[in-house]
Amino acid sequence: MKPEKPGAYQRGKFVKRVRMSLGASRFRSLGTELPMRVASEQINVDEAIRRVEAYARRFPRTLEIFDGIGRVELADSDPDRVTLADIGRLVVIDAQLRADDVPVLLGVDAGAQLAAVPFDAKLEDADYGGILWVAASDLLDRFTGLEGVDRSKRSKLLHVKRPGMFFISDNRTGSAYQVVADAFAKDRDDASLGYWEAAQADIVQPAFVELMGRLDDWSVDSDSGTLRLGHLSRVRVLDIVCWSPAA
Repeated sequence: MKPEKPGAYQRGKFVKRVRMSLGASRFRSLGTELPMRVASEQINVDEAIRRVEAYARRFPRTLEIFDGIGRVELADSDPDRVTLADIGRLVVIDAQLRADDVPVLLGVDAGAQLAAVPFDAKLEDADYGGILWVAASDLLDRFTGLEGVDRSKRSKLLHVKRPGMFFISDNRTGSAYQVVADAFAKDRDDASLGYWEAAQADIVQPAFVELMGRLDDWSVDSDSGTLRLGHLSRVRVLDIVCWSPAA
């Protein structure tokens, strides 16, 4: 996941705003010793929050436009087909699209597969082999094998279409999860779904639930508005934490 290059937005003054009745010091102390697994890495909740906040400071435009959590008014996109608005959001996160990729993605007839996966579907709610899992698998298959569209481009597009269901798997996050995903895939004898199960195992951890609860009350101000980090899905937060470097 290689977002927009940091530029003028880095020069803005960012203010961390904590709105908890327990107070900032109590907020800071919660979860410090609570371990969290991200792929094969062991961190804690505070470190995860540091990474998400650092990402927001560095890439506010990505969060505003790709993730839609700022005040920028995004163009409407049909939830059940790929549109130019979706392509634009991929450009913002620097999905490495080529000109030839655009007609390929726009030309995919995936209306039935997209309609079978609710827009608000969440990976944490999907049971292996269940209706949602199978529908999402069919949707993934529909975008697999397209000329010039690799795993990174595909996962970013599907994340745009179903942001709570599809984990972004680019070179960095894909490499981080390779060993864990391979183990899940071997157990299920299904190489295509190992990453899903590996990501799902991480976002249902008690520590990750604690992380999401804390992000509900965490926002960052940028030159172009307030970014409410609690509006990010679990799979997107996992992506950011995994992709971001350690302190």
